[in-house]
Amino acid sequence: MKKRYVITLDDTDDMFVEQNLKEKIFDMMPMNKETIASLVAKSLGCNQRRALIHLDELEKEGVLTSRRAKVRMGKAHVQARVFKRIK
Repeated sequence: MKKRYVITLDDTDDMFVEQNLKEKIFDMMPMNKETIASLVAKSLGCNQRRALIHLDELEKEGVLTSRRAKVRMGKAHVQARVFKRIK
C-alpha cells in the first residue's frame, strides 16, 4: 500500500505544465516584427494551417495585425498574410 500520495504537479518530476501552441507563438514573436504562417509552422514543427488558425485567433484578440502582401521565397512569389505583433 502507498504511504505517500502525490496530488500536485509541484511534487512530481514526471509531469509538468506546458504552454499550448497559441501561447508559444505569442511568446516567440517579438514586438513590431513581421512573420508569415509558414515561418511559424517551421519553427514550431506544426502544420502551416494550424499556425494560421492560431495567428488568426491572436489577431481577433487584438495582439496582432495582418495585411496581405506579396512575399518572395527564393525565385517564387506568393501572396501571404503578413502578421505583426502590436501588444
